Amino acid sequence: MKTLHNLILIFIILSLTACEKFGSETSIIGKWKLNETLANPGDGSGKWQSVSGSKYYLILNSDGSITGNSITDFKQYRIIDDRMIEFVFQNGTTTTRSYKLNSNSLEISGGCYEACGARYKK
Repeated sequence: MKTLHNLILIFIILSLTACEKFGSETSIIGKWKLNETLANPGDGSGKWQSVSGSKYYLILNSDGSITGNSITDFKQYRIIDDRMIEFVFQNGTTTTRSYKLNSNSLEISGGCYEACGARYKK
C-alpha cells in the first residue's frame, strides 16, 4: 500500500511539473520578432509575405505594457481568452484583435477592412 501511495505522489508531482513547463513555453509574454505580414488589397489575393532582415520587434511585458518598434500605436494589452486580445491605443481607446499562439510563434489578425495580420517568432 505504501508503494502505491508513493507512486501516486510521484505521478502528481511529475504532472504538475510538466504542466508548469508547458505553460511557460506558450507564454505570450516576451520579445517577438516580426516574421511575416498579410495585407489584402480587397480582392482576396492577399498572401503572407516574409519580412526578410526584419528589425521590428513587439515586446509584450508581464505588466500588460507594450514596447518595441513593431506596433507603436498601442501602449497596453489584455488577453481576453485563448483567441482574442484587447489593445489600448496611446490615446486610451481600445480595439480587439484575434491571435494564435504556439510555442514560438504569434499571429495577430484584424483591424483592417480586408484581411491583414502580422506573424512573429520568439
